[in-house]
Amino acid sequence: GIDGDPKITILLLNIRDGFNGAGGYVAGYFDPGNEYPLSANPYSNRREMFYLNINPILINYPLITAADFYTTLAHEFQHMIHWEQKSRLLNKDDDTWLDEAMSEAAPTYLYGPSCDRLYTYEKDPSNSLTVWNDTVSDYGIAYMWSQYYKDQFGGTIFKEIMQQNSIGITSVNSALATIPSSRTFETTFYDMSIAIGSGMTTMTRWTGHPEWTYSVASGIDTRSTSCGTFPLSMPGLFVSGNQNPTVALPALGPWSVGFSWYTPLSLPSGTVTWTAPPASPEKAAFIDDGTDRLLTNIVSGSSYTYSIEGYLVVSNPSDLSVGSGGSVVRSSVSTLAPAMSLSPKEMLEAANAASQALGRPRSVCVQSAFKDREKEMRRKGFKPGF
Repeated sequence: GIDGDPKITILLLNIRDGFNGAGGYVAGYFDPGNEYPLSANPYSNRREMFYLNINPILINYPLITAADFYTTLAHEFQHMIHWEQKSRLLNKDDDTWLDEAMSEAAPTYLYGPSCDRLYTYEKDPSNSLTVWNDTVSDYGIAYMWSQYYKDQFGGTIFKEIMQQNSIGITSVNSALATIPSSRTFETTFYDMSIAIGSGMTTMTRWTGHPEWTYSVASGIDTRSTSCGTFPLSMPGLFVSGNQNPTVALPALGPWSVGFSWYTPLSLPSGTVTWTAPPASPEKAAFIDDGTDRLLTNIVSGSSYTYSIEGYLVVSNPSDLSVGSGGSVVRSSVSTLAPAMSLSPKEMLEAANAASQALGRPRSVCVQSAFKDREKEMRRKGFKPGF
């Protein structure tokens, strides 16, 4: 690195994020600006380092444990590795969503699944995977994606993604081809949406199709009312707010999923008709929970019979924002403007509502702010000091 020393510096400090026992806090961060000489960055510490907050983790808040501290360490270490492999060696500015998703995967190899992230996802299950708004919700879907890829492909996939001379979805597709696998980012996104809707942590629910469930080891069960000490939505992912919708379902952003569940007008059986918007890229699946039957790639406009309960899973495997329909369609395809990075202060403000909902502090990763600042230095022609 810039200092010629193989050791990495970890600075423990009370990050001045205004935390006073509640709300959002900056758990830690990696600043690539420290990889530059003073001529490029007068504030550079000229060493490989990341910062870890000892407040609230080690000071005064009992609900934040040592595990949270070490999880943050693994998360930020991945950001450091990602910068070295993509930004410095390949001069590529990787998509924030992918960098963060891989940082979400890193702690799971050391400390197991994250109930916190599963809770986060269920609070906003239709959040876009690829549109990064620097909110707590973004980490929910990023975690679900990375945990799914870990289940399906093991650690090899993340190593291959890192070594591709490309970024974002392109690097994922290239890595899948290298493994090799015939699957693509698009097909795995659809498979993941079914796995989320299936809700059982078993690889045998759909015989011969492990791609449609998460593994037991992942701890992901979207039908459960709890995960560890975390209370989940009741009854899991399919909450009362999306029960029996008979008009158009909410619009879906790029690479997002919509879930709704149905009970018959009179027991024991009913029918559901899903109609896609014209020229829509959406794909849908239907789970007949009463007979434990899965219908994939259901046909728009066709009726499907179910018993007791049925679950409709609609995914938008595209870069477009679209409207999804239950039995009535209401919106057309439109392009969604890319999100802009927030400042660390804005990220903290966005985390406060999520903190209040859970009743415990929520950590914020401010990596995107430092990433943008370092990207601007490279744009001006400055280079890292090694």
